[in-house]
Amino acid sequence: MSALDDVLRLIATHLALHDSWPREVRLDAPRLRALAHELDGEDFRRLCEHLQLRARRTPGASAGGRSVVQLHDTQHVPAATLERTRLWLGVRAADAPISSFADAFVPRPEQWGLRGDPHLWDALRRRFAGRIVPVDDVETAAVLHFAIGELIGQDLRASAEHIEVPAFSIGSGMSDGHVDRDFWAQTAIPLLVDRARALRRQT
Repeated sequence: MSALDDVLRLIATHLALHDSWPREVRLDAPRLRALAHELDGEDFRRLCEHLQLRARRTPGASAGGRSVVQLHDTQHVPAATLERTRLWLGVRAADAPISSFADAFVPRPEQWGLRGDPHLWDALRRRFAGRIVPVDDVETAAVLHFAIGELIGQDLRASAEHIEVPAFSIGSGMSDGHVDRDFWAQTAIPLLVDRARALRRQT
């Protein structure tokens, strides 16, 4: 198991136990060196933005927050929690094979709700590049809602009909930078769930 796998499992276990992310991860020197080799520079920076990465003097690894999680606590982490953790960190091993979930975003829909929708679509496609296809329809919808929530800053299911996302504003018209809740709930997410199901059949 790689150092990145250890980090993911520690964080996911803390999330499963407390429904919150840990504040720090401590790795022994060999794992810390290995992690630096497994991630490219951008992903290593992104990981350090999410939590404090510290060296520990004793062998092993742990995650700290509402409690301390040790490696021996990480034997039974739900797959959906691991995938949620991967999405939160937004990192993958530099030599990991490119998985096909991003293929679900090709081709783009021919029609959109508002002008911000194609920007959210493309942001999601980039977010899922190199990620495995979720194991079933429920997990596909869950990881999509989680990723969308992080990108737009709120839960799509509890949002107003038109959601302003400043990052998507490019000066393109009246609905510039706005995402259409109903387009995503009724069209885009069901479409992506169907496409992910088709991708699973191909493997």
